[in-house]
Amino acid sequence: MLYVNNELDSTVTVFDWDPESGHAEERQVITTLSAGHAGRNTTAEIVASACGRYLYVSNRGQDSIVQFQVSPGSGLLRYAAQIPTGGAKPRFFCISPDSRHLYAANQDSDRITVFHIDQSSGSLIRTGVAISVGSPSAISFVTPS
Repeated sequence: MLYVNNELDSTVTVFDWDPESGHAEERQVITTLSAGHAGRNTTAEIVASACGRYLYVSNRGQDSIVQFQVSPGSGLLRYAAQIPTGGAKPRFFCISPDSRHLYAANQDSDRITVFHIDQSSGSLIRTGVAISVGSPSAISFVTPS
C-alpha cells in the first residue's frame, strides 16, 4: 500500500502499489477533517504505526492528529479519531523508535507535545508533557550505534 497525504485539500489517498514496477492504482480518498470543521486547514505529516494497523496525519488549522484504522485485508482507511495537539499548527510529528510515544511539533505555539500510544487501540493519550522550543518544524531520533 502507498498512502499519500494531500496537504492542500486535507485528504489521504490510498493506492495499491507494486514495488517492482512502481505502478500505483488509486483505491480510496478520505478526509482528515472531522465532521463540522469549516475553518481553513492543511495537512503536514503522515506516519504509519510500526504494526501497520494505524495511520496518523496532522491537521494545521484544526490543530490535531487524526488517527485512521487500516483494514487488515485491503489496506483501506477508516476514520477513528481526531486528537487535539494542545498547540498551534502541528507541522510535524513522529513516533518514538519503541512505538510507545508520539511527539507533535506545534510550530506556531513553540512547543512539542507528547502522547502515549495505546498499543492495543492505537489511541493517543496526552501525557501532560510539553517541551518548549522555538518554532519546532521537525524531529529526529538518533540511536547510538
